[in-house]
Amino acid sequence: MKRHLFALATGLVIASMPTTTSAQATGQDRGARRMQDTAMKGMKHDMSGMKESNTPKTGQMGGSWREMDAFHSLLMAVYHPARKDTLQPLRLQASVLANVAAKWSASSPPASCNSEDTRGKVAAIAKESKALAGLVETKASDAALKKSITAVHDLFEPLAHECGMMGMKH
Repeated sequence: MKRHLFALATGLVIASMPTTTSAQATGQDRGARRMQDTAMKGMKHDMSGMKESNTPKTGQMGGSWREMDAFHSLLMAVYHPARKDTLQPLRLQASVLANVAAKWSASSPPASCNSEDTRGKVAAIAKESKALAGLVETKASDAALKKSITAVHDLFEPLAHECGMMGMKH
């Protein structure tokens, strides 16, 4: 299991690295996807009950907010192992999670989620994700990291249900 989680974390790092040529990018993207697919086989996160919103689908998770889907994919990859006391993926990806959250916060929500309340919740998630990255950087205790990633998750989950990720099962 740890080998699979390491492969997932490595794949996420590789996927987020810039490349110099399109041939290199294609090879790296394929390699990262293979590593993520292998790592995800052992994870239990049933997405089969997700409903699509009435807005056009742009994200891979079936929602309509691509940046939200990207955040969810990464959150899922670090939160679930952390719940089982496997914090290496979180330690490796906390700064990436914070960056993805910041991009999500700066993005325009789809019409179905476009409200001051939603934007405030996304901003709170971005703030908490940045604080989490700071904890990792200062080598905080495992308990502090678990508390922080749980706070990020607990902020995210109700928003996910409000914005089209209905039916998500953990």
